[in-house]
Amino acid sequence: MSNGDEQEKLLRKLVSNLLKPTIQNVCFTFSLGIALGAGIGHGFNRIPTSTQFYQSESVDYLAYYDRLPPNCSLAEARNILGPGTEVSRSESTSVVEMEWLNTEGDGLVAVFIDGVLDSKRRVWAARAVHS
Repeated sequence: MSNGDEQEKLLRKLVSNLLKPTIQNVCFTFSLGIALGAGIGHGFNRIPTSTQFYQSESVDYLAYYDRLPPNCSLAEARNILGPGTEVSRSESTSVVEMEWLNTEGDGLVAVFIDGVLDSKRRVWAARAVHS
């Protein structure tokens, strides 16, 4: 075996040994990233979104009534109360009526003109009284 053949064989072995850990590291890093990413994603799915929070029956929208400042925008109201439900909209006068009700039907209704709070009122669901 010539000296050149030995050098070539040694060089191939060296390159092969250098590449093995790199491929293993890449595979390990990729697998770890997938595992952690799935775990983090699962954690984010378990955190209630603003919609889930605000539509739960435990929300007392009546208590939020005073939190809506005069002349607040619809966007500000949604930041405070959540998305709410659009009850009516008049394109010609730019009037939007929104409501935020819990599962029992209690909450508040607000009217926005040109995107600014014009009026608000508390609403209670009718409940049967048992004696």
